[in-house]
Amino acid sequence: MAGKRKVFAVGAMILLLLGTIMTACGSSASVEESKDARTVVDARGKNVVLPARMERIVFIGNSIDDLFVLGIAPVGANLQNMTKGVYDERMESIVDVGHPGDAERILALNPDLIIASINVMDAQGMESLEAIAPTVAYEHGKSLYDRLRFFGEVLDKREEVETWIAGYEAKVEQAWSELASTVPAGSTASVFIYEGKTFYIMGNRGLPLTLFNERHGFAPAGKTADLIRDGEPFVDISSELLPEYAGDYIFFINSADDEDNQFVDEFLRSSFAQSLPAVRNGKVFHVDSKWNHDGAIVREQLLNELKTILQPNSAS
Repeated sequence: MAGKRKVFAVGAMILLLLGTIMTACGSSASVEESKDARTVVDARGKNVVLPARMERIVFIGNSIDDLFVLGIAPVGANLQNMTKGVYDERMESIVDVGHPGDAERILALNPDLIIASINVMDAQGMESLEAIAPTVAYEHGKSLYDRLRFFGEVLDKREEVETWIAGYEAKVEQAWSELASTVPAGSTASVFIYEGKTFYIMGNRGLPLTLFNERHGFAPAGKTADLIRDGEPFVDISSELLPEYAGDYIFFINSADDEDNQFVDEFLRSSFAQSLPAVRNGKVFHVDSKWNHDGAIVREQLLNELKTILQPNSAS
């Protein structure tokens, strides 16, 4: 919240500064840029005129790896929201603009274009960004393919998008073919998190998007299917309701808090947890939180990681 207030506070200063710059430069630059300009309708339903040159991009959102697979390396991003431990080497040259985005840091990067998630930046924040550079809003809650195709349209990378999707589909086929002997057809699964003394069941976000596949993989268990259908990313539940969501396989996302993880271990030894088929049959798997994301690189690498996660010696 503090980051947002700072963005809003300097908005007026940026508008004044850019007004001075435009006066000094005259109108010839605008005419030149509009010659080859393209327009895109963003997640706000707003027509955004894209600059002819988009070399310096600032990204504010949760899935920077969507851009990486298209060969785009932003000059700045809100690195606090990025997945740690999957594509760290790609972030070394990216400037952290704070969360959700500090206007002064962004302005200093002199961006040609800003891409910002409506799930991270509110309307007032978007206005502050627009005072710096053309700003395209996207919706992180869209499917991976929808996000990639939107970015492909914005960044003129449509061919690269379709090439990546085709390659990813082939990897999905191969990964689940190799896991066929490990995961019986028709198996159900559920993904839980325990954090801050609360149980959460994951729905249409993160790890489940890789586990649940129309043609392969697991089927969502019990009421988890309702969350998927309704597009709910996750909901908090009481421990008594776990049986209504628990599948043949249970995946627990590891918490950053050791006490939370210790509680989960103790809970799984309880008589209540032992009544769940997955617990009783040794089909509970603990998963690093870095895999509970749905950016392109995470989804791609997770296909290989599933073989390790589902090894018998990793279950409890």
